[in-house]
Amino acid sequence: MTRRIASLVENLVFAPWRWIPLACLALVLLAAAWVVQSLELDPSNESLNLADADRIATLKRFQALLGNDEDLLIAWRDPALATPTGLERVAQLTEELQKIPGVTAVFSLTNALQVARGETGAELKPLLAPPYESATAGTELRAAVERMPEFLGWLLSSDLTVTAVWVSLSQESTQFQHLGRSIASIQTVLQGLRAQGLVPHLTGVPVQKQAVTAYIQRDERLLLPLATAVLGVVVWLHFRHIVAVVLPLAVAGMTVLLVHAVLAFLHIRLNAITALLPPILLVLALTPCIHLLHFWLHGGAPREPRHRLRAMLEHLLWRCLLCAATTACGFAALAVSPMPAVREFGLAAALGTLAGFALALWLVPLGAQAFFVAANASTTSPAKGSTLVRWFLHLCGRFSLNRPWSTVIVALAGAGAFSTGTITLRNNTDLVRFLKPGAPLREDTFWIDRHLGGPYPLEFVVEASDGRRLAKAADWQRIAAWSEGAREIATVRGVLSLADLLRHVHAAEFGLGGAVLPSEDDVVEELLDFLAVAPEQQLLRRLISADQTLTRIQVRLRAVGTAEVMATTDRLLSLAQVQLGPEYHVHATGPLYFLARDSNQLVRQQLQSFGLSFLLVGLLMTVAVGSVRFGAVALVPNILPIAMTAGLLGFLQIDLSTGTAMIAAAAMGLVVDDTIHYIGAFRQNLGRTKDPVAAAWQTTLGTGPALVANNVVLVAGFWVGIAGSFLPTLYFSLFTGVTLLLALLCDLLVTPACLVLLTRK
Repeated sequence: MTRRIASLVENLVFAPWRWIPLACLALVLLAAAWVVQSLELDPSNESLNLADADRIATLKRFQALLGNDEDLLIAWRDPALATPTGLERVAQLTEELQKIPGVTAVFSLTNALQVARGETGAELKPLLAPPYESATAGTELRAAVERMPEFLGWLLSSDLTVTAVWVSLSQESTQFQHLGRSIASIQTVLQGLRAQGLVPHLTGVPVQKQAVTAYIQRDERLLLPLATAVLGVVVWLHFRHIVAVVLPLAVAGMTVLLVHAVLAFLHIRLNAITALLPPILLVLALTPCIHLLHFWLHGGAPREPRHRLRAMLEHLLWRCLLCAATTACGFAALAVSPMPAVREFGLAAALGTLAGFALALWLVPLGAQAFFVAANASTTSPAKGSTLVRWFLHLCGRFSLNRPWSTVIVALAGAGAFSTGTITLRNNTDLVRFLKPGAPLREDTFWIDRHLGGPYPLEFVVEASDGRRLAKAADWQRIAAWSEGAREIATVRGVLSLADLLRHVHAAEFGLGGAVLPSEDDVVEELLDFLAVAPEQQLLRRLISADQTLTRIQVRLRAVGTAEVMATTDRLLSLAQVQLGPEYHVHATGPLYFLARDSNQLVRQQLQSFGLSFLLVGLLMTVAVGSVRFGAVALVPNILPIAMTAGLLGFLQIDLSTGTAMIAAAAMGLVVDDTIHYIGAFRQNLGRTKDPVAAAWQTTLGTGPALVANNVVLVAGFWVGIAGSFLPTLYFSLFTGVTLLLALLCDLLVTPACLVLLTRK
C-alpha cells in the first residue's frame, strides 16, 4: 500500500499533469468556502443532551399540560423595597415586562395573589393592593408575607430588600430566531432600574441559550486567528524560513475549511464543544507537515528533488500514515458517546486528521521542491534547536540510557503516585459553571443564589397510577408531606406546590385559625372547583393540569453541580416512594434534571470511548512497530501520561465534565505519534549500529528536535483553547496539552530505556 501511495505522491509532485489536480483542489476549496457560509450555531444546547425518546416525550407532555419550563428570573436589591417608591418600581417593571411580545406570564410582588376570607368564603386577592402610597407599606408587606410565607425565597428575601420577578416566555419566543429579540426587549426594560441606581441580575435557560450563542461566535472569531499566529511563531522558531511557515499553515487552513464545509453540508451546527475545532484542526494538520519539512530541509537528504522525495517517503510515509491512523482512531473513539456534541467533535477531528495528512503528503513536497529546489542545505536546514533543547536532549539521553531500570522504576512510581488522585475524581457538570468566572450570566446566577436563593428549578410531575383526577384528601396530604420533607434537604431553597395554595384556600373558606389541608374528599372537590373557576389562572395552570390529573412540584435548588443535583433528585424520589407510595407515579423532568442525568451517562460512555481508543491504538501500534513485544512496550510510555493527568485532575479538584471526560480518549491517539517516530528511527539506527544504546542515543539526538518541535506545536495549538469561553473546553485544551508534555518526557526517557532493556534481552 505504501508503494502505491508513494508512487501517487511522486506523480502528483513531478508529473506534467500535476496542475490538473491542483486546479481541482482549488475548485473544491471555492465550493467549500461557499458551503461553509451556511454553517449554523446551536444556541439551544440540544447537542449537549443525550438522544432519548422517553426524555423528549416526557418534556413534550410536561409542556403541553403545564406550559413552558424555561423561565427567566430577574432579581435586584432595593433598600427602599418596602416603601411606596420601591413597590411602585416593581409594579412599573411588571407592567412593562407584560407588554413584551412573547411574554406569557409575569409573577412579582405587585401581581401575586393571596388567599383571604371574604363575605362568601375564600377569595383570591392581590398580595399588595395598589396604590402603594401608604406610609405603612412596609408593615403591610411583612404582614402579607407572614400570611403567605411561600413567597419568601421565591419573590422576596427574608430581610425584605431583595425581590424577584419571574418571566415566562412562550415556546415560540425561546426559539433561536426569536430569542435574541425577546432578551433584548427585557434588557431594555431593565435599563429603567439601572437608571435609578439599581443593579438587576438576570438568569434562566433562555439567557443561557443566548449567552452560549454569543460565546460560540466570539470563539469562532478569536481562536482561529490566535491559533494561526501562535503556531506560525512556533513553526518559525523551528525552521527560520517564511515559506516553511506559510506552507504548513496553508495546508492546515485548507483542512479547517474542508472539515467545516462537511459540517455545514451535513447540517451539523456548531456548539460549545465543536467551537474548539479550528485550533485543534490546525494542530492536527500541522504535525505531519513538520515531520515532512524537517526531513526535506535536512542537510543530509539527497540534493535532487525527486530523489529527496523518494527518500522522504521511504523514511516517513509509513510512520506518518500510522500516526494519522492512531490519532484518527483516538478521536473517532468518541463516536460511541451518546452525546451528539462529543460525537460530532470526535468524528470531525478524525476527519481533519486524515484530510490534513493527505494534503500534507501532497502539498508539502510539491511546495518544498518549488521553493527550496535551488536552495543550499546550510540556509534551508531547520534550526538545530536552542542550547536549552540540545542540553535537554543530552540530559534525557544520559539519564535514560545510563540508568534504564532506574528510569522505568521512577516513571512507574511517579505515575502510580499521581494516579492516586483519581480516587477523588467525581462527575460534576454545571449549567452556569460551564462559563468562565466573570461571565455576566454566571455572576448574576450566583448573586441570586446568595441573596435570594433557589435559582435552579428542578421539576417533578405527580399523577395517580390509575390516571384518575387528584381530588382526594389523601392525594394532597401525601404531596404536602413530601414537600415538607423536601424542604429539609440542604440543597433545597424552596418548594412550589398546589398543596400550599389548597391549605390557604381551606383556611379562608372555612374561617380556620391556621392554614391546614382538608381531611374530607368532598371538601377537596369543593376547593378544586373553586380554583378551577378562579379569575387568575396563570399560576394555577403551571401547578396543575386543566383536567386535574397531573400536578407539578417545582423544587428550587442552590447553584450546585450535577453531582448534588442527582443526589438531591435521588433523595427526593426515594422520599416520594415513602410518602406517596405505589399509588402514584413521580417523574423528574426539566432541563436541570436531564443535564445531570446525561452528565452521569456521558462519563460512563467516555470510559468506553477510552477503552475502544486504547484497543484500536494498541493494535495499530503493534502493526506500526512490526512486533507484539515492541507494541506492548510502546504502550507503556503512552499510558503513564494519561494516568498522571487523570490523577492531576483529582488533586486539583477539577470535576469530570463534558470536556475533561474527553481527554483520555482523544489524547490516546495523539501521544503515540512520537513513540511511532522514535521506535521507527530506533530500529533503523539499530540496523546500522547493532548496538541498542548507540541506536537510542542517535535517535534521541537525531529525532528528538523534531519530536520537541512537534509537541510544542501540539501543546501551543491546544493551549490556544484556554482563551475560549467555556470551562469544559478550556480544561480539555489545557490538560490535553499537559498530557502531551508528559508524553514527550516519557518518549525521551521511558521509551529509550524500555527499548534498550527489551533489545538487550
